[in-house]
Amino acid sequence: MKIQEIKNLIEEKTKLKLNTNSRLQHLVYTRAILFALCKKYTTSTLYEIGKIVGRDHASVLHGIKLYNEVLIRYDDQYKELYNDIEFKIRINLKLTLKHKDLNYYKHKFGKILVEHRQALLENRTLYNYINKNLQEKVNV
Repeated sequence: MKIQEIKNLIEEKTKLKLNTNSRLQHLVYTRAILFALCKKYTTSTLYEIGKIVGRDHASVLHGIKLYNEVLIRYDDQYKELYNDIEFKIRINLKLTLKHKDLNYYKHKFGKILVEHRQALLENRTLYNYINKNLQEKVNV
């Protein structure tokens, strides 16, 4: 997928022009989403990503940092926008599971479940051992 295609998807969804020379919050946040998605789904350089909206590589880095540290945690509206656009990108790229065989995932899940149960059993055993020793020391 190309940067321009991602930009078009975002502009179509938000009805905004991302290459306007404005620092309004909603434009900055939307550009941050563009930068994060372009970095994740293209092999373009930071310079190329920034160039499409009239920004430099430092603005792209700042936008990615803004998305990762602020928007993803505190702003559900932009997090939802990111997820919507990412979903469309994945459909366009036709991303699929690495292993198409469902039995692979069933087997993997089974192994993880067994490991989880063993860890819970070990945890319970240690917990009981520690409590027993603590009570013996308290009673002495």
